[in-house]
Amino acid sequence: YRLLTENIKDVIFTLDMELNYTYVSPAVENQQGWLPHEMVGSNIATNLPPHSVELAANTFEQQLAVSEAAGDYHRSIVLEIELLCKDGTMLWSEVTAAFLLGRDDRPKGILGVVRDISQRRRDRQEREALQEQLVRSKKMEALGLMAGGVAHDLNNVLSGIVSYPDLLMIDMDEADPM
Repeated sequence: YRLLTENIKDVIFTLDMELNYTYVSPAVENQQGWLPHEMVGSNIATNLPPHSVELAANTFEQQLAVSEAAGDYHRSIVLEIELLCKDGTMLWSEVTAAFLLGRDDRPKGILGVVRDISQRRRDRQEREALQEQLVRSKKMEALGLMAGGVAHDLNNVLSGIVSYPDLLMIDMDEADPM
């Protein structure tokens, strides 16, 4: 297990029931800039912005309540949350977490894995922006086709009105008051 946790790029962590870190794998240094010993013993608020702390805590409470009601704590969840890196930058992450169970099959903590999904989110936002741009260009194309069609139809109707006075003027004398 040590070989896995020390060599994987995703951060593996454990929390107690008060959401304090009890273990953080060495990958946290490459991912977020923290040293593992800087996080162990601290609360999740150390490396989560307030809105992510609130989301994580609320999700934890909901999952605990659902598990207690069902009498089954064997469940895991996946959250997309922002993490605060040591240098002050933010990192989007996907956190997969499950309850750590004691001998009595009751939760004694949380086991989680953090994966950096910043690039995935940037790609998704770029794809959504391109999709929106495509939709706008299709609307403009449709509007252009419609305007061209209306102009063509109007021109057909008006050509008679515009051409008829010219035909009348051919037969008129130049001295005619009309």
